[in-house]
Amino acid sequence: MGKVKNKKHEKKRTIIGKAGSDPPVFKSPCFFITFIIFAALLLSFAAYKRNGIWKDGLQLWKDVVRKSVGKDRSRSNLGLAYYNQGRLDEAVKEYLAALRLKPDDAEIYNNLGVAYFNQGRLDEAIKVYRIAMLLKSNSVKILTNLGNAYSKQDRIDEAIETYITILRINPDYAEAHYNLGLTYYNQGRLDEALKEYLTALRLKPDLPEVHNNIGNTHTKQGRLDEAIEEYTAALRFNPDYADAHYNLGLAYWKKGLKYEAREEFEMALRLKPDFIPAHQAIESLGNRGPQTIR
Repeated sequence: MGKVKNKKHEKKRTIIGKAGSDPPVFKSPCFFITFIIFAALLLSFAAYKRNGIWKDGLQLWKDVVRKSVGKDRSRSNLGLAYYNQGRLDEAVKEYLAALRLKPDDAEIYNNLGVAYFNQGRLDEAIKVYRIAMLLKSNSVKILTNLGNAYSKQDRIDEAIETYITILRINPDYAEAHYNLGLTYYNQGRLDEALKEYLTALRLKPDLPEVHNNIGNTHTKQGRLDEAIEEYTAALRFNPDYADAHYNLGLAYWKKGLKYEAREEFEMALRLKPDFIPAHQAIESLGNRGPQTIR
């Protein structure tokens, strides 16, 4: 757009500079003003058409790829646009095309791994995350994704080792402390889990998931008042956190506060109508003891 404006400005100087030799039609101020307005409208229309393409990220990168077929970055960005729309098969196709053009790009391998992970293709995700790590060994983002894939496959020792590796690189990486804590929690190592959660919270105090999981740890260890405090903190940061409402309801139920428990279960269902444990909790509230935290 800048080049067009410069050309227009140069043309304007040329016309003004040739005093006495201008064609008669340009001597009329009204015509000149009309000409400028017309040119501006043409430029605005061109910009409007272009912005119509660029407004939609997917259409933008499709357009770019059509005009630069051999560019790896265009393919990668088109893959990301497909991924953001949940079109994972097409995202994978574009990432693979990008890697054929640039087979040493760790970021593209990482994005491909994320797409595989969300397709449930965990073995393939781990494979490409490992390739990405060979290309960029100190990337905590890639290591985090690798650790999460190990955890999803219940390869707990490998997940723990990966999270610890992240913390050697960056001891203040809150997400790694949280993921390590969650892994310990799932192993029943509650004291170690709580230590990691509290470290994550010190680094990032406003993470509702961490407050929720600290609450779960307190509940498992019978500290219901502390659990209620943490679930309430989670809901301060995210009032629409259905799991935290559900878990708070269970903690109230364990303390014999059935009215408060029902309120939290009902709130969880308003936020997530297909939340089966909350349905079951309301049905059984008057019949048997509390269910399982989430």
